[in-house]
Amino acid sequence: MLTFDNIISLIQDSLDGLYSASMIESKIQISDNTPLFGGQSNIDSMCFVALITDVEDGLCRSTGKDVFVVLSDIEELYPDSPVLTAGMLANYLVSLGND
Repeated sequence: MLTFDNIISLIQDSLDGLYSASMIESKIQISDNTPLFGGQSNIDSMCFVALITDVEDGLCRSTGKDVFVVLSDIEELYPDSPVLTAGMLANYLVSLGND
C-alpha cells in the first residue's frame, strides 16, 4: 500500500535524479507545500514532464500496475489553486496507487 510519505520520497528521488542529470540547476528539498508546477515552481515545463514520467515509472514498479497522472483530474481536486504542490500531487498519487 502506498502512503503519502512513500510518494513524497518518490517525488524527492525523482527531483534528485533531475538534479544529478543537470536538468535543474540547484537541488530541491521538497515539503508538502513545494510548488512543482505554476508560477512559483523552480522547475521548467520540460523538467516537470520528466518528473511526472519518472514518478509514474516508480509507481508502476511499486504497485505492479500501470499508473498514469492526469493533470485535469488533479485540477478538479484543487480548482482554485494556481500551483501544483508536492503535497497535492502526493495525495492524488496515493489515491491512484491504491485503487
